[in-house]
Amino acid sequence: MASISADDAHVLIRSAAPVTLELDMHREVVDERSGVLATVLDGDLVGWARFTLHPDGPGRTRARYDQEVILAKAPLSHAPAFLHPLMRLNHAWMMRSGERGLARALRG
Repeated sequence: MASISADDAHVLIRSAAPVTLELDMHREVVDERSGVLATVLDGDLVGWARFTLHPDGPGRTRARYDQEVILAKAPLSHAPAFLHPLMRLNHAWMMRSGERGLARALRG
């Protein structure tokens, strides 16, 4: 990830498939009271992503991640239907990998 400004970043997302997604992220909302961080995504994925933080016991916080995006990268967005199950598996792998990476970063 390359920070462009306090509100913007350029991100490359690797996957198990031989594909790297390129995104520009713009911070849209930060509401510390409700624990929300939302970003607008543009590039190979177009849409939004949001983290919502909730207390989860003493000294613990649970993070919920939601996103609504469309795949705008032409070769993948026009993939034949028989590849869709593989694309879903690849997405699940990327999300689990991202979750593990975030957990490592938060543990320090």
